[in-house]
This record gives sequence, structure tokens and C-alpha cells, in this order.
Amino acid sequence: METVSKGIEHMQLGVTYSGGIFGRMEGQRDVKDSNVESLMKSIITNKGLIQPIVVDKSMRIIDGGNRVVAITRLNKEGHNFPIMYVINNIAQPRAMMHSNIKKEDWKLFNFLDFQAAQGDETCKRVIELQREYSDFATGIVADIMNSSMSKTAVRSLEEEDYTIKEESGRRILDICRAIGKEDLLHTDEKNPHTLSRFVKAIRRVVSMNDNSFNLNILIEKGKKNPLYLYTSQKDNIERIAQVYNKGERKKINKIHI
Repeated sequence: METVSKGIEHMQLGVTYSGGIFGRMEGQRDVKDSNVESLMKSIITNKGLIQPIVVDKSMRIIDGGNRVVAITRLNKEGHNFPIMYVINNIAQPRAMMHSNIKKEDWKLFNFLDFQAAQGDETCKRVIELQREYSDFATGIVADIMNSSMSKTAVRSLEEEDYTIKEESGRRILDICRAIGKEDLLHTDEKNPHTLSRFVKAIRRVVSMNDNSFNLNILIEKGKKNPLYLYTSQKDNIERIAQVYNKGERKKINKIHI
């Protein structure tokens, strides 16, 4: 069932339970599965759409293509969410382009500040930790504290499942600080021990060798063997292991990657 109400001037409001009534404009971008999956979670959490779909007088989507796909999938799975939409009777095709290029995605600090203001204790704590580890970028602190190693802090915050492991996060940042203090990284880049690709490499090495990793061993061997900074995280992981394992004959004393 579809309902369309009279609007103001050139706008009308409508509601439907079928995404099939909407069309696409020629040249419109394809939807992204990752965006659709994130929106499906948002729709379930908020019990429906937060904002309506915008269409032209021919019912072609101007803004909200990903939302239409997400809510349609959910309804096919057994949900019964209404699709609210606004008909803009004077919109031209270029309006679709303008509605997308004018958007600005939320940055990490936007998520942290907003959720902290709403009383989220985890976000409040991360903001405090960032002040304590101010030599690292906010994104790195939030990522390293993140309980999930498979998702960025931003993605976890978007999906509202961001939790932290403060003790292990502190350990990683403190290890990186110690390496920086000893000036072990051979590179022309400033403060290389604070760069994401190195910090995350340290986290990977430590997480895979939690009980056997010894910072003092890495520091002592790093003074004799160059600890280079590479562009890729994978190369940094391999180099850290090479330096750490240098001269070790017994398997039990080596770290693994």
C-alpha cells in the first residue's frame, strides 16, 4: 500500500512498503554492499529509516539509493519497515549529483565527541587516553584500543559495537614509545614510531606472541640490526620479526608471524 500526501509547494510526502516503485537515474552510482550492510544494522537499531528517500516526479531516486536497497532486503527477510519518501517535483537530474557531492562523512572525532556527549563511557575514556598519548594521532589511539583487530575504530563506532582493551592497547603504545626513545627506526620520517603502519605492525607481532614477546630483546637487537620503516604494514611485521629473531637458534626463543 502506498500513501502520498499533499505537500508544500513542489514537495510531497509518501510512504510505501515496496522498494520496487523507485527507479534509478542513468549514470547513477551502483550501491555498495558494505554501505548497505551497515545501513541494515542502522535501520534495525532505529526501527526504521532515520531520513526519507528523495525522488523526482518520475520516482527516480535523487538521494537514498543505498537505503532503499537496505530496507528492501530487510523486508524480504520478514521485517515490515515503511519506506518514507519525498517527491521533489521540480528536481533536475543534476540534483542527484549535488545531493551526494555536498555530503561530508563523519570523522573519528565526530563519533567520539558525539557519543561521549551522549554519555558513552568508552568514548569518554578514549578521549582521555588520546590526551595521555597525544604524540599519537587520535585515529591510531582509537584503533589500537579497539577490541576488534579486524575493523577500524570508525567502522566499530558506525556499527555501535566499539569496545576497548585498554591494558593491551597501552602496552602497544608504550612499546612504540620505547622504540622511539631509543631511536631504533631508520628513516627520514618524523616520529616514525607513531605512524599507523608501524604501530599496527607492532600490535600484530605482539598479539601473535603475547607471552613470549620481550621488548628488551627487540631493543638490544635493534641497536645492532637496522629496524627499517617500510611502506607496507606486512613488510614492517616481517622486519620486526627478523630483527627480534636474529641469532636465535632455539625455536622457543623466536617470535612467529
